[in-house]
Amino acid sequence: MLSPLPRGKISSLDFSAALSLPGVVGHLTHEDVPGDNLFGCGERDEEFVASDRVVYAGQIVGAVVAKSEEVNRENHMLTFGRSL
Repeated sequence: MLSPLPRGKISSLDFSAALSLPGVVGHLTHEDVPGDNLFGCGERDEEFVASDRVVYAGQIVGAVVAKSEEVNRENHMLTFGRSL
């Protein structure tokens, strides 16, 4: 899941619609990243998966895990709603 917004606070992520679909088996958030969730060139100051704020459009905020790429592609927008 990529943020559609260039900036914003993540108030919640609702995976319930996606998780109810056939072929969807789980989801991932910043809490699932092992270690400190940071990277960067020179200074490690950017999160792999946004935890509480997004700072650019397209920033990773989570992932839906499905049995196939096709299932993921068909249903990836169901997780957003009004979550950002």
